[in-house]
Amino acid sequence: MNIIVNNSEFKIPPIRIPEFLAILVGRIFDIPAKLLKIDLPINSDRMRKLATQTDFSSEKIRNEGYTQNYTI
Repeated sequence: MNIIVNNSEFKIPPIRIPEFLAILVGRIFDIPAKLLKIDLPINSDRMRKLATQTDFSSEKIRNEGYTQNYTI
């Protein structure tokens, strides 16, 4: 993420919302979605997915000696 922030006009938002609060807000939207049988853009599953870590490091497996067959 630092590469994106340092090399572009992208700015990190100054407000950080705790994960439990985001999921709670999503649960509030779950109720009318279930009652009306519609798919709202905000729900607890989507909030949980947004909070999931998506940057994984391959350093540990490379230190074990793994080399990939193809480059990306």
